[in-house]
Amino acid sequence: MSHWKRRLWKWTAGAFAALVILLAAVAGLFRLLTPLVPSYRVQIEQWASGVLQHPVQIHSMGAEWGWYGPEVTLQDVRILSHDGKTEIVAAQEVLLGLDWRNLVHGRLPRPSRVVLVGPRMEVERDIEGHYSFRGLGETLTFAALGARLVQRGSASYANPHFVGSNWGSNLTLSGERNSENPIFTSRTGDFGFQLERLLNEAATRTLTLRYDYRQTALTNLLIPDLVSPEDQHVRLSTLSGTYVRDTRDHPLDAHKGMYQTLELGINPTALGSSVNFARLRAQQAYYKGTGKGIVWANSLRIGVEQEFAGSRVPVSELFFSGGGSTLRGFPLNGAGPQRSVRVCSNPSDPSTCAFIRVPTGGRELFIFNSEFRIPLPIKKGLGLVAFYDGGNVFEHVGFRDFGSNYTNSVGVGLRYATPIGPVRVDLGHNFNALAGIKATQIFITLGQAF
Repeated sequence: MSHWKRRLWKWTAGAFAALVILLAAVAGLFRLLTPLVPSYRVQIEQWASGVLQHPVQIHSMGAEWGWYGPEVTLQDVRILSHDGKTEIVAAQEVLLGLDWRNLVHGRLPRPSRVVLVGPRMEVERDIEGHYSFRGLGETLTFAALGARLVQRGSASYANPHFVGSNWGSNLTLSGERNSENPIFTSRTGDFGFQLERLLNEAATRTLTLRYDYRQTALTNLLIPDLVSPEDQHVRLSTLSGTYVRDTRDHPLDAHKGMYQTLELGINPTALGSSVNFARLRAQQAYYKGTGKGIVWANSLRIGVEQEFAGSRVPVSELFFSGGGSTLRGFPLNGAGPQRSVRVCSNPSDPSTCAFIRVPTGGRELFIFNSEFRIPLPIKKGLGLVAFYDGGNVFEHVGFRDFGSNYTNSVGVGLRYATPIGPVRVDLGHNFNALAGIKATQIFITLGQAF
């Protein structure tokens, strides 16, 4: 045998021997420390409670060197609700296999193997059909509807502490077939995953991250020109983030405070979307009492959409506006650019055809609302409102047609307070009404306009 081969053999044998000795030393040290393990039960309870964010109780514990390495055995383990009164999950015995390499390097041992013996968990079902893991706040919900015109099914799972963190999670899956509109039938499938967390102790600031995948298909379209063929089958794969700051005293009928939102989303074909576009939406609402119960409420909403990589924004994702909660001088979704659509009762007979005007939507949105909410002394809860609504939906992003297409509406309304929000009647008049659309509109609904 050559000299270098003998040296290689000696080095290999020496390294193997050193490894065996090291393992033996670790095993020996572990066995020496084994009798001390039960004395650390309280510390381990505290550590586990911090990791799981729930109180953990351990009746007793021990340790041994098993076939796979060091093992810690926990007897009669219980995970409790936040108030410590309700047992959520329990196990007769929990076996934790530890990674000996962490012991060698002096790091905190993390379980490499977890075995539950005799586990038990309680699941509750509330009167609304929601299933929850008792005490955890986790909710599993199923819903279904089988009406003649609408068939819908959905499932969702909500966890207030995603993998033990301060983020709450929500996983949803739904599908729907809808033929309520007599001129088309829609089929929609949706999958979404959302993470949300509070950003301050006052719980007024929230950050939400979401991924959503949705497929929409339109069939049985009786007016072919209403929706272009490329928009009848759309896939959207959306990544979005939303920031919310809400200091309102009452979300359904605010008298003071602010409401701010900022949302940014992107739909890239690289993630499975059939189109490439991005969207930005923001809102700033301000409520201030001016004395004698009068509230001055203001809201500004903007939105911008921009396609990229030579793509487009599908009509289903364009901005639409008009109606009781946006621009009260327009009918519902009646604001913005219009186009003529040919409608025929008998497509083979041109004499049965006529043209109607329909909104096309736009890639820019601007809405400004301001109103005074004045209580009336004749009856408690009854109030009068004077309002101004300005803005529109714009075909292009920018200001080239902003001034010429900006609209102004004014009006009055009545409010009657109820425990679930005010009943609202609004009468709005549009000073820039389009031909063929009534300049005066009336809306009866529940809740404030903004």
